[in-house]
Amino acid sequence: MWVSHCSGGSAAISLPMSRAAATAVYPGAGTGDSDARYYTALALAGEAGEVAGKASKVLRDGESSALMEALYAELGDVLWHWLQCCAEWGAQPDQVAEAMFQRLQDRQARGKLRGSGDAR
Repeated sequence: MWVSHCSGGSAAISLPMSRAAATAVYPGAGTGDSDARYYTALALAGEAGEVAGKASKVLRDGESSALMEALYAELGDVLWHWLQCCAEWGAQPDQVAEAMFQRLQDRQARGKLRGSGDAR
């Protein structure tokens, strides 16, 4: 299971980082050097673009099982690249996710979910 609930109502993500790392083939894989860092960040952006491309086809053509399967596969690629990006940049995925949820909860409590800017 990917998401398990912890005490206190927070969610912890149990992500298969070692499985992702076992299939990593790119410049500097597993070293955290600048090539590995930039490669994973750029590849993550590219895969997110692939998801956007599939979503635009759903908008244009409507949902089909084949198109949705392709979109889900791209989401998996985003996950893989995100895990590798976390690893190369020295981030713990669980901590990244928890910090994001805390930011959102804080913004919600202050009525600032809408709008733009990192420091709203």
